Amino acid sequence: MSRIGRNPVTIPDDVKVSLSGQLVKVTGPKGSLEFNAHKDMILSENDGSIVVDRPTDQRGHRALHGTTRQMISNMVVGVSDGLLVLAMLQWFKAIAFNFSWDILMIFILICLKALR
Repeated sequence: MSRIGRNPVTIPDDVKVSLSGQLVKVTGPKGSLEFNAHKDMILSENDGSIVVDRPTDQRGHRALHGTTRQMISNMVVGVSDGLLVLAMLQWFKAIAFNFSWDILMIFILICLKALR
């Protein structure tokens, strides 16, 4: 199985997810998003999480499996925390070991100021 695809997407308390066939609707405090998953992907909601399964181990299904799961995860983050927070975290991880602590502290202060 795909290492990304096999992880369930946890749904926070302030986010509502509705599955209607292949249509995924995610609504949260920052807005709402919709996504039409590929017809071969199997979507299910279990105990406050979304699980994406694939029908076969064909190369195309393996690729769609992880991509579909990550799209839904990004939608949940986008409507709950916002994409700015996600982008800042990704950038922080990318530079964490390449710069001095002074530059990292300045970056953290800029991020905190942006979140206000």
